[in-house]
Amino acid sequence: VVRSNIEKLGGTVDVETQLHVGTTIVVTLPLTLAIIPSLIVESRNQRFAIPQVNIVELVRIRDQEHSERIGHVKNKELLRLRGSLLPLVRLEAALGRRRAYSNSDGSDAGEPQVRNIIVLESGSLCYGVVVDDLFDSEEIVVKPLGRHLKECPCLSGATILGDGQVALILDVAGIAQQTSLRIAEEEQNAEGATDHSDRDSQSTQPVMLFTNHPDEQFAVLMEAVSRIERIRTNQIDSVGGRDLLQYGGGSLTLLRLETLINAKPRVESDRLYVVVFEAAGREIGIVAPELVDIRNVPTELDELTFEDDGVIGSYVIENRTTRLLDTVRLARKSRPDWFRPPEAAIAAATMGKPLFEHDMDSASDDSTTILLAEDSGFFRRQVKGYLEAEGYTVCDYVDGREAWKALAADPTRFSLVLTDIEMPNMDGLELARKIRSEDRFANLPIVALTSLASQEDFQRGYDAGVTGYQVKLDREELMSTVRALMGMAEPIGV
Repeated sequence: VVRSNIEKLGGTVDVETQLHVGTTIVVTLPLTLAIIPSLIVESRNQRFAIPQVNIVELVRIRDQEHSERIGHVKNKELLRLRGSLLPLVRLEAALGRRRAYSNSDGSDAGEPQVRNIIVLESGSLCYGVVVDDLFDSEEIVVKPLGRHLKECPCLSGATILGDGQVALILDVAGIAQQTSLRIAEEEQNAEGATDHSDRDSQSTQPVMLFTNHPDEQFAVLMEAVSRIERIRTNQIDSVGGRDLLQYGGGSLTLLRLETLINAKPRVESDRLYVVVFEAAGREIGIVAPELVDIRNVPTELDELTFEDDGVIGSYVIENRTTRLLDTVRLARKSRPDWFRPPEAAIAAATMGKPLFEHDMDSASDDSTTILLAEDSGFFRRQVKGYLEAEGYTVCDYVDGREAWKALAADPTRFSLVLTDIEMPNMDGLELARKIRSEDRFANLPIVALTSLASQEDFQRGYDAGVTGYQVKLDREELMSTVRALMGMAEPIGV
């Protein structure tokens, strides 16, 4: 019964028994069951979980403060917080569970007074969610939603609490998109909102920590990880100077950090972990003798202390220096034969589609300004650094809406748009559709930046008007594509 239930979740159970020694049971679960710290809240007798990474602070409004702290603009509720105005969302309304309140005599009582507010951050937007009650913080196991709930933008998963109740996990960015916050946000900006760049410098991103040698700790971005495998050391084959794992009827190339960067050799053990990710359209794995944890770390990191080809930078996590690995660069160093020459990279990025009808001679000589839309401060700095190192001018924005405002205000300024797909306020696909809806931008190249995406995701992008896709941290292919597109992009007419 236990094995069948674990296998339904995509996991495995290994049982090893030695006579007169004992039995070892190894349970492996997929990354979709990652543990995240969350705050449990209640709305209309239903419990919900909010990831703590999105929580800025908790605010409780006393009855006598209500008229001073809660305001209204065009029927939208606002919270006055330390000189700023934050838009408010009632959770029950965001989820479509609004109810009518009545007095004891049956007359309409209107909305109850706001008491418990959770101030949340989603990209560049900060807003408050009104809930009925607050419970304790819990470490929850995230499970995917069923098919009947996957289309709900306000929910990102589910979890089973300690008392057996099911709590739905709220998607903070989804709530911001689902509810109408624009009027309140404009009023907030007019009153002098907190600077977005200050909050961005404090934003975090999830990474997985592991050790290669007990003295050295490394991290990889969770966004890049496909899955984790637990293997026995004797399953690794060495062929032609490469380590391979026979897996799923094929061979998975394994990377040993000590052969690619300045790292101590791993400690030999009977069992190892393999962190699997994608590079150049193939799967490849990093050997990780011991997994430590999954943590949220600041997007700001030290890029100078460890200048090593294959290392993005470093953090200090609980008094341990931790190097953040560039997985694509490590794969390129190990298997350069997998990666395409520039011409093939362009063809692959655009699925062989012709880019424009005109030739390169029509390009503007001074077309060197690129518009970058990316809500992650970490990726925005990385990509911007790549581009500026090549001599391009980059104007970066935290979401599609800000990027569109800049483009519409100065249509002839930009020769290329680089955009993330998932962003608050306006995502990359909506930005692409908005650009393509105007004839003056018909020949403006749009490149979508992604980590992992399926063929269906690619097709949705091309249907929206995206010119091509590129992996965020694959510097060589990204720059090859940018150089080609900048050379082919003609000046934009108004």
